[in-house]
Amino acid sequence: MKKYGVAKFPQKGAAKKFQLKDLAIAVEAPNKKTAVILTEAEFIKCYSEHAEYYFDAKVWEDRPGLPRPPFNKFCDDFFITAATWDKTSGEPLPLPADATAATDAPPVIMKWVRNLGQDERAACLAICGPAQRITDSQYSQVIDFINDDERSRTRELYDAIRRVPRALTLLPFRQTELIIHLNSSVKEAAQWPEFHKAITDWLDALTDDPKTIYENVDAKSRPATETDVTLTEGDTATYQIHADKTEPSVLTSEQQLTESMAQPEEHCDTKQAPDAVSQDIDAASSAEHPVAPSPLLTYKQQLTLAALQGLCANPACYGAYDDLPVMATTLASSVLRMQEE
Repeated sequence: MKKYGVAKFPQKGAAKKFQLKDLAIAVEAPNKKTAVILTEAEFIKCYSEHAEYYFDAKVWEDRPGLPRPPFNKFCDDFFITAATWDKTSGEPLPLPADATAATDAPPVIMKWVRNLGQDERAACLAICGPAQRITDSQYSQVIDFINDDERSRTRELYDAIRRVPRALTLLPFRQTELIIHLNSSVKEAAQWPEFHKAITDWLDALTDDPKTIYENVDAKSRPATETDVTLTEGDTATYQIHADKTEPSVLTSEQQLTESMAQPEEHCDTKQAPDAVSQDIDAASSAEHPVAPSPLLTYKQQLTLAALQGLCANPACYGAYDDLPVMATTLASSVLRMQEE
């Protein structure tokens, strides 16, 4: 079964008259047509009174990088707190980081996922992916999901994740890799023991530095006063204080990486063989006190910069800025290894 997102938009006149909202839902179906049928059935059941004032459903196939509404239940704040609709592509796009504070929407309370209980964090990973924060509405969806015993692929995945605490301490991009691996390797009708085995086998196969795999929860835990962050006009200054703690570290990491690459090194013979030059650079980068690299960026350095820029722009990496340089280096090394194979 594939995962689809579906949106229902009201007519403008009716939206104003009856206070109708944009709706979004995620479903599992074999194809788009079936996804629309399932969505319309749920829509009629929940919104029969105003169903005639909504346009036909707009459906897209879910994939990494796209915002995803909650499964099997309509969400009326998805296009306020998480996404904006792109008419050109026919898909939702992640909402800019500063868009929430700029809207006239009611205050939105965000919860840090890492401060939730183990079962709640497992449900968040199964439903929302590697999110760092969720809204009150999404949190309610998580609680309803935990209390609902209806079996589904998402439920089997949740039951497996909550039995493997290591999966909950993975860095966000590692959690993304894990979910992609499970979607491609575990059959559709699998039950939680099969997911459990696939998760543990994948984790046991990781041989990288633990710092590039797991979060340091103790170093990053936040006090209870920061568990709930309210994004309102009056609280913008408070949110900016939190942002000030993290943004400089991102800029500093990028600046340091760029500056270290731009520092000149001693003149070397231009007639030296390319392989020898590459060996010298690799040896220098692995030394305990490396010398400054050449102002001409190596291919690996270019990959590292590209990875760092991508991670900085990824909402899933919010709150993990101090780890971005290490994560970028790991991604660059992985790309090089894949190309060499």
